Formats: sequence, C-alpha cells, structure tokens
Amino acid sequence: LGVQELVLCGYTATPDDGQVVRTSMGTHAAVPWSWRRRTEDAIDELRAKGVTVIALETVSTAPYAHQYAFPSPPTGCALLLGNERHGVAP
Repeated sequence: LGVQELVLCGYTATPDDGQVVRTSMGTHAAVPWSWRRRTEDAIDELRAKGVTVIALETVSTAPYAHQYAFPSPPTGCALLLGNERHGVAP
C-alpha cells in the first residue's frame, strides 16, 4: 500500500504498548508512527502539509475503496479510519 507513516489518535493503542508488541510479532517497528490526542489536530497537520485526507466508511453510499482513484505521490493521501463501533464523526 505504500504506507509511509501511521498517525494514531485518541485512545488507540500505540506500537510501544506491550500487548501490541506481542501481537505484532516484531512488525510494530516496520512503519514510523506518531500519536495525537485529537483526530482534528492530526487532520489539520496533514492538510497543512498539502496531504489530502480521505475517510474510509462502510455506509451504503460510500464508494468501494478498490474503485476509488486515490491521489498519487508526491503528496499521496491520508486514510482516516474511524472507531470500530462509531465510525467517523462528521
């Protein structure tokens, strides 16, 4: 997928968490990551860098990810994944 960085937000477990380290079997160190308390702050930072932010959702009106034309490098895009239970808030 060409992932360059993970930006984790809120109460998401980070790769330095012991359970994540055990579960990932060493792959937790394969991709650089950062953490932000608020998702809005992460989105603002990405947009300030010129990165397009795209939310992935499971609503019936959302296009299928494999049919979507994602932006190409050099800026690429950031994929916003929502909470498992509540999705992405507007």
